[in-house]
Amino acid sequence: ILVSHNMDEAFRYADRICVVKNGTIEEIRTASDLFMDKARTKELNLALPHLVAFSDKLKSAVTNSIGDVDFEATERYASLEAATILRSIKKSKEVNHAE
Repeated sequence: ILVSHNMDEAFRYADRICVVKNGTIEEIRTASDLFMDKARTKELNLALPHLVAFSDKLKSAVTNSIGDVDFEATERYASLEAATILRSIKKSKEVNHAE
């Protein structure tokens, strides 16, 4: 359990976030679900984690510059690439330790 007012910490470390206001539970969600719901985040008066704010600004700049982009497909592709890179790093470490 992590208790924090720091949304960067909460976003980075929490599997789920429980928002409490005046002793009442207002919301329980995964960090990504909560912070991607901009209306609810604003309603709860939560600051966006820097990474989420940066991502939003980047998406806005890309959209303004080159037009409509399917960010969901891009994010899925990026996740697959990240997983591939991590597997390669782990395999490389295993080979280096075996030698």
